[in-house]
Amino acid sequence: MLMRAGQARVYGFEPDPRAFAKLEQSPEENVTYLNKAVGDGARHTLHVCKGSYMSSLLRPDPLAIELFPQMGRSLEVIQTLEMETAALDHIDEIERIDLLKIDIQGGELQVFQNARTKLDKAVCIQSEVSFFPIYENQPGFGEIDVALRGLGLLPHSLPVMHRNPVSPLRARRRYGNQLCDGDIVYLRDIRHLDRMDVHQLCQLAVIAVGYLDAQDICARALEELCRRGVVAEKAMGRFFQEFPAENGEYAFEAANDPD
Repeated sequence: MLMRAGQARVYGFEPDPRAFAKLEQSPEENVTYLNKAVGDGARHTLHVCKGSYMSSLLRPDPLAIELFPQMGRSLEVIQTLEMETAALDHIDEIERIDLLKIDIQGGELQVFQNARTKLDKAVCIQSEVSFFPIYENQPGFGEIDVALRGLGLLPHSLPVMHRNPVSPLRARRRYGNQLCDGDIVYLRDIRHLDRMDVHQLCQLAVIAVGYLDAQDICARALEELCRRGVVAEKAMGRFFQEFPAENGEYAFEAANDPD
């Protein structure tokens, strides 16, 4: 939604040469792709898997492959590449991060630990998290949670959750019960909107309604902007009138102002 409206500038990273070549063939407006891996800025080995979406700087765990044979086919390593990683804090092209969406097969924690400056003002992070390790030495959900809370963010929603069937049962994923991984969204602590600057509040409102479909978060950010005099009360009233009725009523006095 934000991309269609021309309200977002996106930077994407793709270390797998095959996948990067496909991205270059279909350029998108306001999107820049870089053929590198984000990490700690050091040199690492990329394990290129048969399913390119499973490629990782971590080696697939043979024990996990035995447990999840259907997943194992995608985890087959077909090539290894030595490559330099880039720490987000040292990428000059990116001046500021408002929203970070990351899914890099176990490397997320390393990215967070080397992006403290760039993420210090971020209002939203959506990260893949692991509940059951698929790769060797893969950080778990608890470690990700501690890192993001340390950046001043708190969990908001769980838009994706994957459960897999365990060997010897061979079944479709929907029949599996073993919790494996998923996506979790973190927002800057909404208890302390007073600690956010105007840019953060504006981005929180836009991301909430345009990316998360979280009208309640949007309304709370707008209310704080109104309190600071950035948004007019009459404008707030008109905005709330456009919200779908099923989202509930908004406790804002100017919402029914006929003017």
